[in-house]
Amino acid sequence: MEKIYNILTKKFNSVSLSKNDHEILESWLSSVNNQKLFKEYEKVWELTGKLEFVVNPNLDDEWNRFKTLRDSRKLSSKNKVRKLYVQIASAAASIIILFSIWGAYNIINEQNNTIYLSNNLEKHIVLPDNSEVWLNKQSKLTVPNRFNKKNRTVLLEGEAFFEVEKDASKPFIIKTSDNTYTKVLGTSFNLRAYATESIVELQVIRGIVEFGSEKSETAIVEKGRSISYNVIENKLNKISNINHNLISWHTKDFKFDNTQLSEVIKALERYVNREIIIPKKLDTLRFTGNFNDPTLEDIAEILSVAFNWEYKIRKDKIEFKEK
Repeated sequence: MEKIYNILTKKFNSVSLSKNDHEILESWLSSVNNQKLFKEYEKVWELTGKLEFVVNPNLDDEWNRFKTLRDSRKLSSKNKVRKLYVQIASAAASIIILFSIWGAYNIINEQNNTIYLSNNLEKHIVLPDNSEVWLNKQSKLTVPNRFNKKNRTVLLEGEAFFEVEKDASKPFIIKTSDNTYTKVLGTSFNLRAYATESIVELQVIRGIVEFGSEKSETAIVEKGRSISYNVIENKLNKISNINHNLISWHTKDFKFDNTQLSEVIKALERYVNREIIIPKKLDTLRFTGNFNDPTLEDIAEILSVAFNWEYKIRKDKIEFKEK
């Protein structure tokens, strides 16, 4: 169900689906019941304009609000009846939407957790211990409503920047679907762990972080350093200097210094979520320059001037060609 949810989110956000996604969606829609569900999901999308929500609705509170609204008013005229009918209908609609969302996206069993989904938007979250998290697009964070007495454990799928509140008695632990874990006391760092990618990446901005996997050794990563884990090979790669461009989704700043063009394109594609096509056999060129919260137009203008190219901006990509 979670896979289908991710595919539907892309579809409703007009994001191009991969061949595999299309096949999964078509197979899922072959069921009459799923076709009905699809229409319900579309209605939720149209009503809310987004699928960003917290999976922790208190339906009892909503129902009590509805009953209070229904019972507290005494009708004395036709206009009042009409006005109250609209108000009750609105309250009932909000309850129905909550039930629809809960039924469509009930992807955990525990009632003690809250799930945050960023979908096609970045999301800022303040946790129960006052730690702060910035979720990148298409990411999910599962957080207990109350941390236990021994640690503060959350589950991440996707990418997030963490500012962890210091508590020496209760370490902060992030687990991922790839069986990696990141353990800290108080620090700031970026963790990328998308289920569709074979590499988990950690960039430490401040403090010291313990990083590892249930299937491999662990490593201590200090400020200004980074490390990655190969999911397929179950192997930690060597610790290296931090690459600030890997957290540009959060800082909005890119700094390239004689960087191979293929790496520049990869970083910018990730940021704007669009394909950038350059002339063949030119990806070995190098680029020096800075971007600050670049738009498609900024990228097109700067690269076209730097390499004397022509460009066209289309719906889902930027195409460059030699003059």
